[in-house]
Amino acid sequence: ANLTMSAIRNMTEGGWYTTTERLGAPFGQNLNDFPAAGDFLHLSAIWLMTRFTSSPGLVLNLFFLGTYPIVWLGAYVGARMLRLSRPVAFVVAMLYTFLPYHFQHGPSHLFLSSYWAVPLWVALYVRQLGDEPIVPAVTHPLSLASWARWVRAPGTLLALAIVVCGATTGLYYAVFSV
Repeated sequence: ANLTMSAIRNMTEGGWYTTTERLGAPFGQNLNDFPAAGDFLHLSAIWLMTRFTSSPGLVLNLFFLGTYPIVWLGAYVGARMLRLSRPVAFVVAMLYTFLPYHFQHGPSHLFLSSYWAVPLWVALYVRQLGDEPIVPAVTHPLSLASWARWVRAPGTLLALAIVVCGATTGLYYAVFSV
């Protein structure tokens, strides 16, 4: 968790995780060549939390504790996308949230503990490969109006939102998703 705490401290003092004057003498630390690939949503949430407190330990713990409800919500929505009943989706989400994986990674691998996008991807893939796909087919591939209707379709927008959320919550899970 030391690297994450350092990044949080950089955000409280300098605005973003990549730079600080406290490390890397004589010029300061500059991590622009070592980006946190794909973790923009996590980093943005932490940045927002640092606007309310300057305690890196508090931010780290609040983020980690916040991963439990967000992972539950991702699993619940994913289960409902697969047409599971509410009670079954609730139980599936509880089991998914409290996997040993979550405790094993904990604050030491903070962003790996936030695996809420994985069930959404799985639900999207399973539904897309099944009889009732979320993203509709393009009816007339050579028609611009047909493509415009396809882009504005609720299923297409939902799939795009899931992909964007997944792509901004960690390269680790995005690679496994592909």
